[in-house]
Amino acid sequence: MLQIRELERALGRKQLELDYCKEVIAVITEEEGEDVVKKYKPKQ
Repeated sequence: MLQIRELERALGRKQLELDYCKEVIAVITEEEGEDVVKKYKPKQ
């Protein structure tokens, strides 16, 4: 059970990080008028 709790906490932290990064990208996109995701998306 302890391992599950630790994994849930780690997942929660990563989700907060992801939400923060998405919000930063949205603000930059809005302020700069450029789609940052498209501009810096790796080419495959």
